[in-house]
Amino acid sequence: MTKGRSKEEIKLRNAYEELFPALALQGTIMGASQALIQDSIHDIFVELLEKKAVTSKIENFKSYISTALRRKLAKEMKISYATLEERELNSQLSYETLLIQKQSDATLKLHLKNALTILSDKEREVIKLRFYDGLSYEEISVKNNCSIRTTYNQFHSAIKKLRKHFSLSDYVHKPSK
Repeated sequence: MTKGRSKEEIKLRNAYEELFPALALQGTIMGASQALIQDSIHDIFVELLEKKAVTSKIENFKSYISTALRRKLAKEMKISYATLEERELNSQLSYETLLIQKQSDATLKLHLKNALTILSDKEREVIKLRFYDGLSYEEISVKNNCSIRTTYNQFHSAIKKLRKHFSLSDYVHKPSK
């Protein structure tokens, strides 16, 4: 354990690092600025830490954080939460938009497939198990017969290489250590 840090603080930090990309994407889809998204995500986790909230008491932590972010961004953007949900339900894409989106998705998949070739076999396996199979770090470490720390390191190394490859530094926040 890190000196001076509680188990709860370590759990929150790991959750922050794990959930940040998905939460940032959620905020982007809502139309918030990158600065507002980063500040809001940070604030949510700081509030949890300051309240000494026990994450194990939260039934569905990912859903809890996602909802908290949506509400916080809606408040900051001065949009009612109900209006935001109504917008999402009522938004209908035109046929042309769907075709463009499908083509963009295919292009992105091709870029991702090419990017995965820069990873080592172990890094590629960890990414596949984490994102495609939805396994936790603990499950991946058991499956790969290695420590959880090794799994974290392989995952971090892979993400670092992918970020560099895609040059997404303007879109994805890199939490400081």
